[in-house]
Amino acid sequence: MNPTDLKQDLDSLVCDVTADRGFAAGVASKVRARKRTRAAGVGVACAALLTLGAGLTSQLGSGTRTPRPATSGHAAVQPTPTMTGTDGMPTRSVPAAPRDVVKEGLRIRAQIGGDSLAAGFISDVGQGQATMLWDVTTNHVAIGAECYLPSGAAEQTKQVEVRVRLVGSDGFVSQGACSTTPPAGHELVPGWTPGEPGHGWTELTVGKPAGLRVQLVDAKSGAPVAVETARFALAVYNQGPQRVVPDPRTGQALAALPETVEHEGYRYRLVDLVAGAPSRKQPAVATPAGAPFLITYGSAGTPVGSTEGGSNDGGGDTVRLTGLGTDPGALTGGGWTIAPQPARAANTVQLVRDGAVPDTGVDFVALYRLAR
Repeated sequence: MNPTDLKQDLDSLVCDVTADRGFAAGVASKVRARKRTRAAGVGVACAALLTLGAGLTSQLGSGTRTPRPATSGHAAVQPTPTMTGTDGMPTRSVPAAPRDVVKEGLRIRAQIGGDSLAAGFISDVGQGQATMLWDVTTNHVAIGAECYLPSGAAEQTKQVEVRVRLVGSDGFVSQGACSTTPPAGHELVPGWTPGEPGHGWTELTVGKPAGLRVQLVDAKSGAPVAVETARFALAVYNQGPQRVVPDPRTGQALAALPETVEHEGYRYRLVDLVAGAPSRKQPAVATPAGAPFLITYGSAGTPVGSTEGGSNDGGGDTVRLTGLGTDPGALTGGGWTIAPQPARAANTVQLVRDGAVPDTGVDFVALYRLAR
């Protein structure tokens, strides 16, 4: 999409959705509940957005995607953890930064783990739709979007959805339900990474502007609405270096793991990755002594929920990790998860597969250590 097409698309958008005063009071409790997704909504004043245009990046800054180093590199020195959270992991508040976006208790951080903010906005209360523009410096991005209603409107959160689409593209690329207003100091976290592993979001073109269009809609009819008590937040982050997990048979990228992640305010860097064709057991991974760490494990490219086409016809496609201090449970039907592990004695963890062993895909275990 070139800048002219983008401008024409933006010019065709009408920013005059007004609050539906009867909607807040008239939504029926019988409408089915919607499970909240990690990607929700956003709203910002259309006039402000269209006036700022390409200036968004100059105000909020933009990160660049750097090539993955040959080694995992060196992370910034972190102080010795002194507080622990409910999961036993070290926790701390991240100090405010000049490029943070903050409004009435909500915060969009300039940096989360290895990802840097490209553009972010927090709306006024009562907006029903908005468009946010940014200058694309990489097509490897992560998106965070949320919608909030007052704490007393829990039932109404089931009636309202937010839908997000890329300007110039058909259909919406994300949708989610609203939630009640979080406590002051709440931080928006990116939860959606569009595109294919290793390739990014191919609908973006580096060096050209892009826009996200967000609408607040009735969950039942899909019709655009505006709720006078709703507020939105949206952020686009440029991802930091990623490590690709390839198909051991074809070399095709099946997953991409960040070199640096954040948990409870602390940064962890990827120091070990074991991957291979699905099998009963993968090689063991040594875990550190006396230091907290994160383990990401699972599979990619395996048949989802299928027991056919594998070298074993018993049970389902299930993987689990042995050797953890706290058991996060088994994964069935593909996908991966992350398991925080508090400091303990040195040990090993190992990915084990139960039931069918697929003939496609990859199993993997990644170890992240506290950055020092």
